[in-house]
Amino acid sequence: MQAAPQIALSSVFGPEPMTNMFPRTLAFVVVVAFAAIGSAPGCKMINSLSGNSPEQAADTAPTADAAAATAAAAPAAEPVAPDHSMTPEAFVQSVAASDLLEINLGTMAMNKAEAPTVKDFGHRMVTNHTAIQVIIGKIAVAQ
Repeated sequence: MQAAPQIALSSVFGPEPMTNMFPRTLAFVVVVAFAAIGSAPGCKMINSLSGNSPEQAADTAPTADAAAATAAAAPAAEPVAPDHSMTPEAFVQSVAASDLLEINLGTMAMNKAEAPTVKDFGHRMVTNHTAIQVIIGKIAVAQ
């Protein structure tokens, strides 16, 4: 018996499966946010106001052991029940707004990054989320 043909999502979403996109997207957003914060003019001012040089700030930063101890001491969070009250229109608007953010972050990564891998990832973000915008637009028009 022959298997059903598989749709090649790699043509739209890159070589990795969609299940890996959320952690990578989240990591990308965190890296871009920290890069934006680190390059902000206020960062130097904060260090100068505290009297710490960047080297002193690194010396006083919490260690990984301290962070692990804090995480171990924290109680486990209660699971939150999913909210199924979102209307289809609200869902489409939420996805569209999220995709626009991802497109803007991808564009920023393509324009401001120095590492070629980050530029490539930004390009893939723009391509993928632009494709999702087209799909969401077709769904919205169909309803």
